[in-house]
Amino acid sequence: MTLPKTLSYDLAPDPAVVFFCLVPAPLLSAGAGIWLAFAPAQGFPERFSGVTLALVHWMMLAVTLPVMLGALMQLLPVVAAVRLRAPRIIRIMLAPLCWLTAASLIAGFSSMTEHTQSAFALAAVSGSVLLSATAFVFFAALRSVDVVDNTTLTLRYIPLALCVVLFAGVLMAAVFGNLALPALSVGWLLNVHVGVASVAWLAALLAGIASTTVPMFWQTPRPHHWFQKLFPASFWLSSVLLLVPVSQTFALLCMSIAVIVCASWSLLALLQAKRRNDPGYLLWLFACAGWITGAMITFALHCDWLTDSNWQWLAGVLVLVGGVWLPVNAMLVKIIPFLVFLHLRRRLPARSKIPPMQMLLPVKQARWQAKAQIVCLLLLLAIPLQTGLLRVAAGLGFAFTQIWLGALLLRVLWKFRLLQKT
Repeated sequence: MTLPKTLSYDLAPDPAVVFFCLVPAPLLSAGAGIWLAFAPAQGFPERFSGVTLALVHWMMLAVTLPVMLGALMQLLPVVAAVRLRAPRIIRIMLAPLCWLTAASLIAGFSSMTEHTQSAFALAAVSGSVLLSATAFVFFAALRSVDVVDNTTLTLRYIPLALCVVLFAGVLMAAVFGNLALPALSVGWLLNVHVGVASVAWLAALLAGIASTTVPMFWQTPRPHHWFQKLFPASFWLSSVLLLVPVSQTFALLCMSIAVIVCASWSLLALLQAKRRNDPGYLLWLFACAGWITGAMITFALHCDWLTDSNWQWLAGVLVLVGGVWLPVNAMLVKIIPFLVFLHLRRRLPARSKIPPMQMLLPVKQARWQAKAQIVCLLLLLAIPLQTGLLRVAAGLGFAFTQIWLGALLLRVLWKFRLLQKT
């Protein structure tokens, strides 16, 4: 495979739709931090406690999924030169559907209402609409994607993995909402939902996107041809085994090994980066370490080498916060100023003075925000040691870092608006 020679910036979509998906994420994640600090702690931090399940869906469904969908809407035209033909209103509705589905699940898991079954039923209905809208927006464009590297391979097939995740989640919500046949195995659905979501969807999407964005922004070596052949293809092949009940444990072990290899390979490439003073560089390093360590713990848990339930909390935080949210944080700090710079250059007269990206978002503040985010990750990992005190400190600290990030991004958009008027 070879890397694409050009990026089609002239096909970049309307920035309002992309910004609507990306910019609210930090402020919504700040709400998750506050919820962590003050929500009822019954059973927390056990994996299946109401607070834990609510937080996972808050961060992954209400915060991360709209960001990923916005990234796909930007990358398909620019990287794969494929326009999305879906009406603008449907593309705009993707993020609110994520928020509505997440809110319903949070209410159900947290028992915030006497009508818990109704909350799950609403989640099943809104999740079904989200699944249909996602398929409508992306599937028509997938056939037009020319596969020339693992980034375009990811763009072509990653919506299929997302739809599997959503479908399994809708079925589980329907079971809890008393809408589906009780013969459905929740355990089987759970393994499909969690395994495909964490590896075939999130890890695959990050590996595919990072293969283009990380060398571009942080000047790392281009991905080796063997890396492009193995990832994300190995993630998807191993996740297929999850669909067979008797092979689910074997599939999870294979997926853990694939993640360890991919993250280790990526970490070695990051250590050769030329732009190490960039705020996002530290976040990417910790993200790779989070994926490696989290996958190792997961492997050990499925082999019964580790039995303490606190290891499940550590694996979840390392993967979902360290491995997923930290690189999303790093990409937001880079991509939002880049998109503003790109669209200013397209909209303003040729001789207009456009400030560089470093002037749009203060690098020093972004660097300190990234370091604060690392401290919060360490506090989250330490929660099992002193749950009562540390969950408040970690939650409030996380909320603070996300409000800080949100303020930086809103400042960029405010400059975007002012410069368009000049």
